[in-house]
Amino acid sequence: MKIVVADDSVEMRRLIRSILPPGIEVIECEDGMAAVQAVRQHAPNWVLLDIAMAPLDGLSAAALLQEIAPNTQIIFVTAHNEVRWRIAAERLRVSGYVLKDELEQITQILGLADPG
Repeated sequence: MKIVVADDSVEMRRLIRSILPPGIEVIECEDGMAAVQAVRQHAPNWVLLDIAMAPLDGLSAAALLQEIAPNTQIIFVTAHNEVRWRIAAERLRVSGYVLKDELEQITQILGLADPG
């Protein structure tokens, strides 16, 4: 499994990587533009996107990714819990919306959670 992790915080990218099981290929990106390039280059199964990034934010990146790689699943990983962001994510029909203080939900959405 290949996962692109796009977040403008190096610490957050490392934290997300640390919760993923060994054996998963993780490609780290510092913004939405880099995530789009990484998807073109690596054809990942999943993209984990922060919403608030510059120059290309996660919502815009997700819309682009759905055009260029419609089979790639997207999860927003964000600190933003406002209704407007959740509605925007629903409109994009992403696979998940995870708050940064609940990162364990990522492995559940990916189907990688330890059942025991």
